[in-house]
Amino acid sequence: MKKIKYFKRIAVAIIIATLLCDKGMVITNAAEIVSSEGKGNVSANGMEEESVPAAVKNPEIGKTEGTEEPEGTEGVDYASGEVILVLEDVGIATLSLEGIEEEITGDDDGVQFAVMDIEDDMSVEEAVEFYSEVPGVAFAQPNYIYELEEPKLQGEAVNDARYYEQWYLDSLNMEQAWSLMETVPCKKVRVAVIDSGIDLYHADLNANVNAALCVNSVTTNYPRISSDYSVNGHGTHVAGIIGAVTGNGRGIAGISNNYAEIIAIQSHDGRNMLSSYVVNAIQFATEQDADIINMSMGMNQEDRLLKAAMENAYNRGILIVCSAGNDGTDRKHYPSAYSSAIGVIATGESGAKRSDASYGTDNFISAPGDRILSTLPNGGYGYMGGSSMSAGVVSGVAAAVWAVNPSLSVEDVKNILAKTATDTYSPGFDAYSGWGIVAADKAVERAVEMRYASGELPDPSEPEVPDVLPDSAESFVRRLYRYCLNREADGSGLADWTERLESGRENGGEVAFGFFFSEELKSRNLSNEAFVELLYRVFLARKPDEGGKADWVSKLENGMSRQYVMNGFSASAEFTEICSNCGFGSGTVLTGQMRDQNQQTTAFVVRMYEKALGRSFDEDGLNDWCDRLINRNWTPYRVATEGFFHSREFLNKNTSNLEFVKILYRTFLNREYDEAGLYYWLSRLSRGESRDRIIAGFADSREFADLMAKYGL
Repeated sequence: MKKIKYFKRIAVAIIIATLLCDKGMVITNAAEIVSSEGKGNVSANGMEEESVPAAVKNPEIGKTEGTEEPEGTEGVDYASGEVILVLEDVGIATLSLEGIEEEITGDDDGVQFAVMDIEDDMSVEEAVEFYSEVPGVAFAQPNYIYELEEPKLQGEAVNDARYYEQWYLDSLNMEQAWSLMETVPCKKVRVAVIDSGIDLYHADLNANVNAALCVNSVTTNYPRISSDYSVNGHGTHVAGIIGAVTGNGRGIAGISNNYAEIIAIQSHDGRNMLSSYVVNAIQFATEQDADIINMSMGMNQEDRLLKAAMENAYNRGILIVCSAGNDGTDRKHYPSAYSSAIGVIATGESGAKRSDASYGTDNFISAPGDRILSTLPNGGYGYMGGSSMSAGVVSGVAAAVWAVNPSLSVEDVKNILAKTATDTYSPGFDAYSGWGIVAADKAVERAVEMRYASGELPDPSEPEVPDVLPDSAESFVRRLYRYCLNREADGSGLADWTERLESGRENGGEVAFGFFFSEELKSRNLSNEAFVELLYRVFLARKPDEGGKADWVSKLENGMSRQYVMNGFSASAEFTEICSNCGFGSGTVLTGQMRDQNQQTTAFVVRMYEKALGRSFDEDGLNDWCDRLINRNWTPYRVATEGFFHSREFLNKNTSNLEFVKILYRTFLNREYDEAGLYYWLSRLSRGESRDRIIAGFADSREFADLMAKYGL
């Protein structure tokens, strides 16, 4: 950050005045400007509320001119020596303030702001008052410090199957909800957990985490993360409630039934969680097309910058779930009080509000929040309680709802949650429970019903119509339109594809490739499971058998391309017969990708991405490494050591010696560390040995040699 010079030359002032006149603007006090979009906002309980102009802050933080001190603002803290300037006209602001253009965050479609150091002789309060008057600045505010609503651990659990202790799953009727999810094609839902970070390597969590998008939002460089800054593992615990791996025979079950893709955004610098960090996190989640944002944090002071960022995300179709707080009162709590958020009140096993749960009409719904068992750092598990956990529960249920019906809008999801909730205090909406306790089974059932009602899926009450196999080129093409694109054929497209087959220019496999890899089908964002199911339907004219489906999905997850898998189906006897009946040949489409040349080599490289870099592969990188190995330009040993551990990506992680050695255990020995071994390697590092020597020590081990042998290397 830079200190900005706040003296203005007369020439600049004249230019600004001219610009303002051209725009027809007269600024009296930028802090009083209220967007016209603020009128007619919908409150958390669904009722329309009036727009109230933002109060003008005076130098005494927490108070506003002409009003009494709002309840609950005592003790609100913020960063010293800096302020946030929220911009309404970047061009004018850059003329007004020298150097501000280098500090601006955000894009034209979102909220643009700058965090700036202030002069040594100005207080934060004075700076807020002064910069609120600067042309181009909508308002200035302190950089508030948020607190994670972090309870103490209520007891730790050992690392074994604890499903029976997840009482809240029974309370939510999750098994019934999961059964319903098996009846329809589901889609992954991206959930951004803005919190303290995550244990990226937790064995009961990492399969449902997008490691490449787990970042720190202190800067807009968004460096990748693998750890949790919280003493209690707050972020890891919340993420596990939503997306722990379900059905893997270990630990716990996540509410979303493996349909949540977690991206953990660490809005924390190791000491504080500031407004600017949280807003950066929201903007990152928005840019990455998150469907849901979970924010289990809060304070009792309104934050206009955060409010604007949340409204922008909400208007782009993101559901924002926030904890309601744990102080046992109905005083204002932010960000859960904003109309763009779903505020969640914590309940106990009886269904009643917890005694320490905050409440009030700003909150939307209730959810279990007492002795919630979930994941903790270092592969552990433990119990926590509070509205942070309740927010995670609602985010998980919302993910399940959206998974079964991806066409729902954010308003649809909110309405489903409200209308299916279980009343506990008063019928309908009340201050102690919102719309009631979230009911997962009823919410998922309602979402499925809406999907059938829309006509997207055939009515399940009607018997399934047997697949009518094609007997001509035209009927073959019509069938591809119906199954791949979910629509009837258009005239020109039908004629073109039919002519390709009848003329012999293309075979059945090549035409099918045109549909399976069209932009129209790609826009459906099919999961690997859904893609394989579609292949069974089109090429084999039947539903998949579980063993065969699992094998093909495994190939995709281990790096083989979708074209490779499609070729496996187009070469089948069933597809050959279908094409023969239509009067043309079947055939496959050549793939030029190196990752498709050797399954074991590809799986080895995919494993290196996951273990060494903590993320899934990217296609270009995977093809490059496979090319080096298959053409014997690099040995597997060199790829594993120099290739990944000397990469810019790994070096930029700046891992501690402890984390470095843990990664080596997972990468080369395929296991977690043992205490004696960990001490041995750390001692060598502390005596000055290079990391390359330590890598070599692991890579030369019998365990790694055995591991490479399993991949045929």
